[in-house]
Amino acid sequence: FRFVIIADSHGCQDAYPQLLQQALDEQPVFMIHLGDLTRTGTLAQLQKVKQELDNLDLDYFVVPGDHDIASSRDIANFEAVFGYNNYAFEYQGLHFILFNNADTSRPIADPNWLWLQNELDKQLPTLLFMHNPPEHPFLRKHTMEENPAGFKDKETLLALINDYEIKGIFAGEMHMFLKLSLIHISEPTR
Repeated sequence: FRFVIIADSHGCQDAYPQLLQQALDEQPVFMIHLGDLTRTGTLAQLQKVKQELDNLDLDYFVVPGDHDIASSRDIANFEAVFGYNNYAFEYQGLHFILFNNADTSRPIADPNWLWLQNELDKQLPTLLFMHNPPEHPFLRKHTMEENPAGFKDKETLLALINDYEIKGIFAGEMHMFLKLSLIHISEPTR
């Protein structure tokens, strides 16, 4: 099966319809957006993007980005429009986890870590989707390492996923395609 990943569209009205059409041309079974759907995350901006996505003949899933929470510095607008903060689903034997790590200025709340742990405990081959990549070989900006709270969360995330069968981690925010191997990940121990 085929699915499409989009990131960091920032509510760009000029290019967005073309981007969505390119995604549909791939005939995917669904689409995942890795966040920064909007410029500042106002309720009106999020509602507009959701309406555009709803008009597609395609299932879609979204994870919030830092721009999607910028107007309020919390997840309330995103949750009001999309109905969730974190999300997971299974498709053809794979577990898809969309984890909110959009705000690296504050620690990820304990309930979110517990939710992630419960999803990982399902012991399925997993693909993990988030907005901010855990790390980058030569940049800290736009990663979980950008500030002290995010750096600690990165260490928590890498320690947590080390024990599970994570087949891939997909993140946006960097505005580039880059494939990295996280050397912290070893063979699953569970």
